[in-house]
Amino acid sequence: MHVCCDDDSDFDPVCDFGTDLFAAMRNLHTCDIHAWISNIGGGLGQIPEKGVFYRRLAHHREPFNANVKDIWTSRMDCIYQESDTVVVKDCEELEGQFEGKDADEVWCDGLTSEKSRPTRRRQADYPDYSWPGWVNKVNGYAMFRKKS
Repeated sequence: MHVCCDDDSDFDPVCDFGTDLFAAMRNLHTCDIHAWISNIGGGLGQIPEKGVFYRRLAHHREPFNANVKDIWTSRMDCIYQESDTVVVKDCEELEGQFEGKDADEVWCDGLTSEKSRPTRRRQADYPDYSWPGWVNKVNGYAMFRKKS
């Protein structure tokens, strides 16, 4: 899906409806939304300045329950096509009757290890979805490849 926005903050609500989207569309497993933010002259650049990438994944905690899914959100901000891209991530649980196959991985293959270091907020068995070298992965994603 492609979106054009007049103001940077117009895209913010799009980044908050992942669970509603997957709750309504039970066979959806991936959803990528790209946004172009118009510049001062009202024009649009070659590549999107923002994006949100939703993935429906199998639930990461034991015991396995097919009715619980992890809705993974990766948000990418690169205002005015600058090189200082920011990626933030979030994961929410969603319960319901789902259809079809789950997504294989988070956006740009963020999964880097089977186990993460334990913290107060995370269990030791929680997957580590960090992106070492994520800037290169973002630039490798077709929509964000610099066009010459």
